[in-house]
Amino acid sequence: MPKQCYKKSKKNIKRLIIFISFIFITIFSLFYWIMIPKYAGVGLSGLSYYHLNSLKKSKLVKVGDVYVKNSKTVYCKEAVNCSFFGCDEPAYAVIQGADAKTFQKTDDSAFYYAKDKNHVYYYCNRIKESDPETFKTVNGYYAKDKNNVYYGIEALQGADPTTFTLIKTIGFSSYAKDKNNVYINNVVIQSADPSTFTLFNFGYATDKKQAYYNGNVIPDANPETFEVIKELNYGASKIDYAKDNKNVYTNGSILPGADGNTFRIMEYWYTADKNNVYLHNKIIPEADPSTFEVIKRISDNIVYEKDKNNIYFNDLIIQGADPETFQLIDGDAFNYYTKDKNYVYHNDKIVEWADPASFKVAK
Repeated sequence: MPKQCYKKSKKNIKRLIIFISFIFITIFSLFYWIMIPKYAGVGLSGLSYYHLNSLKKSKLVKVGDVYVKNSKTVYCKEAVNCSFFGCDEPAYAVIQGADAKTFQKTDDSAFYYAKDKNHVYYYCNRIKESDPETFKTVNGYYAKDKNNVYYGIEALQGADPTTFTLIKTIGFSSYAKDKNNVYINNVVIQSADPSTFTLFNFGYATDKKQAYYNGNVIPDANPETFEVIKELNYGASKIDYAKDNKNVYTNGSILPGADGNTFRIMEYWYTADKNNVYLHNKIIPEADPSTFEVIKRISDNIVYEKDKNNIYFNDLIIQGADPETFQLIDGDAFNYYTKDKNYVYHNDKIVEWADPASFKVAK
């Protein structure tokens, strides 16, 4: 084949590839923009979901926070992943059998519950055996009618709708009680006495017999002397404290060796009693609780402290540091410099050969 013909043939092949690619992309784009807005995928419940913009011609009316309807159909909103292209916008599923004409919120305080003349609904689910005539919400999760108490779509077995009341919601945990039991979400708190049950902060509670943390019994705790102290935040972590006449409790567990009568909260994440100083519930070895104090918190990663004997970097003794002449110099959230009359320190280590009198941190 002549060289000129070969070049021409090669150029034509490139043009053909570009043309085919253009046709493919065009068809694919048309499919996406025409078909995808109408169909969003299949959700976790197995229902088919649709984007709201494909339903706008239907003259939709909003019902509460999770429902919309037109004259014939009721839709419920639920998050759905639409695979490759992403589908973070709300998607809606048809509630099969719902009566659009009578579909409404169960009451003014209902967020997720709704009803029609025949049934009650929670999100996209019909609540079996519910009575729409007497149904009313207790909070966002609890509801009741003349026959049952519900948590979401689940009927709480044995719960008494006449005496059922909400105690309080703490975070994601809702506490409630009736004449027979105390509940945390959809679980009965075993052996809890509803007539004397008292809920405190951070998930602690007591009744006449025992103390509880997040619905679980705290072994050997004394409910008569039990009290909640405080919650400390450490980044995304939280540590809460309570005590009685025998022990100190942290996140529902006994803090080993801590003395409840002298236990106190100090700065940041430090606590102390007559015997020890604690950081995140761990004893700081050799720390003197009577003279221990925080010098400065540099960041979540660096805190300096001192007592009559030592200088501390977090929970570590800075070996050789002199409490009388110790000074902060400069640094950042992960690397910090300090000094005393004898040495310069990087975090908790001595900087060899550095002169404390003339040392400076370069900017």
